[in-house]
Amino acid sequence: MQSPFVLSLFAALAGSAMAGDFTKMDEALPSGIDLSSIYPLLDFTNDSCLPSAGISRNGTQNPGIAATDGITTDCRNADFNDLSNTYHRYACVDGPSSVQMCGDSGSSTYCGHFFSIYTTKDMDNSTTGHTNDWEKVIVWTEDGVATYGSYSYHATVGTAAASDIPQEDGHLKFVYYKEEDAVNDLYSHCFRFAEEDEEAENPNGEYFLPTVVSWYTMEGDNTTTAELQDDLNTYDYGKANFPQTDSIFLAKLNKFKPETFPNFTQNSVDISQ
Repeated sequence: MQSPFVLSLFAALAGSAMAGDFTKMDEALPSGIDLSSIYPLLDFTNDSCLPSAGISRNGTQNPGIAATDGITTDCRNADFNDLSNTYHRYACVDGPSSVQMCGDSGSSTYCGHFFSIYTTKDMDNSTTGHTNDWEKVIVWTEDGVATYGSYSYHATVGTAAASDIPQEDGHLKFVYYKEEDAVNDLYSHCFRFAEEDEEAENPNGEYFLPTVVSWYTMEGDNTTTAELQDDLNTYDYGKANFPQTDSIFLAKLNKFKPETFPNFTQNSVDISQ
C-alpha cells in the first residue's frame, strides 16, 4: 500500500497538470519579417484570467480548467510570465499603394499579423462559462508600418486606424477584459483597444506581450515545428477556436482585413514564413 505522503504528492501533481500550467516555449520569431516595430502590447484586467500556454513544449494540449468556482479562480498564476506564449502567424501580399502620387502607380506590401492568446477558461459570472479561451489581436501593416489594428470579440473583430489606437513607443495597445453588455447579454472575455492613458492592471504593472512563437519557427522539446503545427491544426479546444490553423487562417485574413487591403491568397500564406 502506498503511503499517504505518496498519494498526496500524486494528487498534487495531478491537480497541477489539470490546471494547465505548461512551461512556455522559447521565443521563435518569423524568419521572413521583422516584428520589432509592429508587435502589440497587451493588458489583462483584474477580473480576467492571465495568459497561459495553449500547448506544451512537447506538444501536449492544454486541458484548461473547469469553468467553476469563480471568474478568476485558479487562472491567475503568479508565474504566468513563464507559463504563457503569444502565438503569431502572418501573411503578406502585394497590391496598389494606398497613397498614389501624381502619375505614380506604385505598389505596396500589405501584411496581416495575428497574435493569439490562450487562457484556461472564460467565465461569464461566478458559475457559468466554458473551459479554454482563444482570443487574438491583429496588426495590419503597409510596407512594414502598422496602419490598422483589430481585436477579437464574439467571433468577429473590431478594427480602427492605427492613428486612432493608443500606443506606447509606436506599439498598439489592447486590453483583455470582461465585457459587461446587458443590452446584448454579453458578459464573457474578449479584447478591446486600450483607452488613452489607461493604466495596466496586470501584475507586471505595464503593457506587455507574452513570449512570441511564430507558426513556421516555433520549437519545443523532442518535437518538430511540423509536429507542433499538426497538433494545433487538430486539437479541439471545445467552444474556443485557435484562429491560425491551416484550415481557417486565409479565410479569417480576408474576412477581417481592412477594406483598403487587397485579398490575400493561399500562395501569400504559404510563402510568409
